[in-house]
Amino acid sequence: MDALKEVTATGSKKKLLNSMERFFLAETLKYLYLLFSPTDYISLEDFVFNTEAHPLKKIKYPLSSWST
Repeated sequence: MDALKEVTATGSKKKLLNSMERFFLAETLKYLYLLFSPTDYISLEDFVFNTEAHPLKKIKYPLSSWST
């Protein structure tokens, strides 16, 4: 993955950085692993995932406890 070193540079002054974002390995590959993991690995009925692919246990409240 390449990134621009200077976003305002034009023409031949454009330079690329040979780097990878930190989140790529931490988040993207976690989602990829979960995508191909066995279906009984983690129950999607009991957990949701935040934007960083961390599982959060669902809290089950009865609908009658919600005020309108």
